[in-house]
Amino acid sequence: EHLATGGAIAAALEQLFEGKTPVSLNQSHHNCLMTKAPSFSSDTHWHQDVRYWNFESPNLISAWLALGDENANNGALQVIPGSHRVIFEADQFDAHKFFKSGVKANLLWINKAEQLKLEAGDVLFFDSRLLHQASRNSSTEVKFSMVFTYHDAVNRPISNTRSSRLPEIAIKVDI
Repeated sequence: EHLATGGAIAAALEQLFEGKTPVSLNQSHHNCLMTKAPSFSSDTHWHQDVRYWNFESPNLISAWLALGDENANNGALQVIPGSHRVIFEADQFDAHKFFKSGVKANLLWINKAEQLKLEAGDVLFFDSRLLHQASRNSSTEVKFSMVFTYHDAVNRPISNTRSSRLPEIAIKVDI
């Protein structure tokens, strides 16, 4: 629990949320070990994580902890910088809320994509509206990452949705 709710991650989140209100980990989303196995992985298309969540506002942050090195060969994330600041039209996404790659306006964004390379122990913090994707794992080793989802106290999960099913866990900044 301390890994997700204390230490350096908690301190970084307090800064990212500008220390204005307490920050909580939402147990209903992510907060898991993500794997990409060489034989069983698939491509994850362009999407925003906010599509899965039901909160009063889309202001959520994910923390992605690389448990081993991550690169293009083993399915590391690709991100589109600045995409979290844009309000895209509904028709730019398909029925499953994946960002359509065949739309001219979308290609302008997709062409800005950056391939991430993370080393074991690196943590990537990103806004829930950031467009990201990952390719399949073409290496011979399983890739492992831990992913957690956070929000501040003024942004509550909407009642009677998946986002509100489990209690929140307050993060603790060590002093």
